[in-house]
Amino acid sequence: MRCAGHCVMFALHWTLTFHTILIRWLFAYVAFRLLGFEVEAGRSCASIFAILPLLRSALAMVAPLSPGPFFRWRHGYRLPSKREQDQIGQVLATFPETAKRPSRVLILDGPGFSSFTIGTTTVLERGLLAAWLQAGLAQQVGFLNATMTRAHLAHWWSEYQVLGALGDALDPPTEDDPTVRIGLFRRLLGRTFRLLAGNSRFVNWPDRWVYPSLLKRDFYAADRWAASHFGSHDLVDFLSAFEQPTDFAVPYPWLSSQPSAENRIARISKITDTHQL
Repeated sequence: MRCAGHCVMFALHWTLTFHTILIRWLFAYVAFRLLGFEVEAGRSCASIFAILPLLRSALAMVAPLSPGPFFRWRHGYRLPSKREQDQIGQVLATFPETAKRPSRVLILDGPGFSSFTIGTTTVLERGLLAAWLQAGLAQQVGFLNATMTRAHLAHWWSEYQVLGALGDALDPPTEDDPTVRIGLFRRLLGRTFRLLAGNSRFVNWPDRWVYPSLLKRDFYAADRWAASHFGSHDLVDFLSAFEQPTDFAVPYPWLSSQPSAENRIARISKITDTHQL
């Protein structure tokens, strides 16, 4: 059911943002014609430019792929050092041979315990390597084996990330410094880049109102897999240590894509009690 849910959300996302494909085609066609392209060549190049995100995201839904280098550069992740690679490899070797493993592991320098998986790439915060590496990797391997991490990559590839980054640089979504004023031309240019990237804020209501409930079920499924292969008590200890610094009160909690650690612990404990009976 969760797999069908991800497919429905993928189709709904592209149905609601189809107008961005038409806008991209129009802008690209005018640009290619101004560059001297013939009519047919301009149409062909504009069509490729317009539908490339759709083709890439559709491919990500059916094939085990990883995001490209721009994903790492934009967010400040790095490749693990030789020592970190050995440490991660030793932990991955403890999981069942039939289990899917990440094709690439990236490191986020920081003291926290956060981790996530997009496509077949897993991102680990540096603090996990010092304290909870096995538990953190068990959870992410659980995502690879029990959920559709391909859907997250498909969502990432549904937009032109370079154009989106340019748009955010010109017109930041949130202005950190209220004393800095952004000119009208810069704001319009930034929003134009975001529109061409495929980032339409007017039709993203499914991502905000519907998708979070599906993503919560992915967390619960990954927890079940990790508890069955790593140990429920160890996983509960990890979530308990992870709970205090990361769980914050949020308005409308049903709109949060990640369940609270307490809810996850309660579900794992319930499954453990059921198996013991």
